[in-house]
Amino acid sequence: MELQRKSMMFLDCQGLKSCGTKGHDVLFEICWTIQKAGFGTVVSETILELEEILWTETVVRPSIILSPRNLLKVEKLCGIRPKQLAEAPDQFDVAEALVRDIEQYSPAQILIHYAGFERSFILRLWEMVRPGKPFPVPIVCT
Repeated sequence: MELQRKSMMFLDCQGLKSCGTKGHDVLFEICWTIQKAGFGTVVSETILELEEILWTETVVRPSIILSPRNLLKVEKLCGIRPKQLAEAPDQFDVAEALVRDIEQYSPAQILIHYAGFERSFILRLWEMVRPGKPFPVPIVCT
């Protein structure tokens, strides 16, 4: 397997729908790691080795005010307390960090466990910082 770019990104998001709510989804946590790809050999078989070079995990201040019921669901699912949400960086600050890492490390792909859920968050964050510019990395659902 030949990778033209030498890193990959693994990403995960948490939103209200992951807490079992209905309606509009709201991002409240995101994490990503960039891992540098290298190649090694084991009994003449080529294997891909990954070395973590970056880890980012952050609570995100929701774009809307969450009801007490939804705050309770977030705390129960992820252990994130209302005060942490209130003091968290807003979505634009998180978007800038994500875009910076994508542009700096140029991952070959972004691997996501359930990309159908996370894709909309990633594309919205990208659009906040790079409006009208196509998203540059293939998203792969594992």
